[in-house]
Amino acid sequence: MEILDHQDRKYTRKEKCRLLRSMVTSHIEERLKNFMRHLDISPVFIRGLLRDFEVNPKKCKAWDEFEFDRH
Repeated sequence: MEILDHQDRKYTRKEKCRLLRSMVTSHIEERLKNFMRHLDISPVFIRGLLRDFEVNPKKCKAWDEFEFDRH
């Protein structure tokens, strides 16, 4: 996950897990909420940001598994 703030600072978080396809969307949404809470974003603003959020395989960013393990 990557979050950019208003000054274009990038915050990233990576996670490797195995999920049933039916659980992917809710898991990603929950991880995003937790990530934004950790960045001290208000719950009201988080709800607004996630209002039109959708999980779509075409929007996923490819990553190298070896790069993942180094961080």
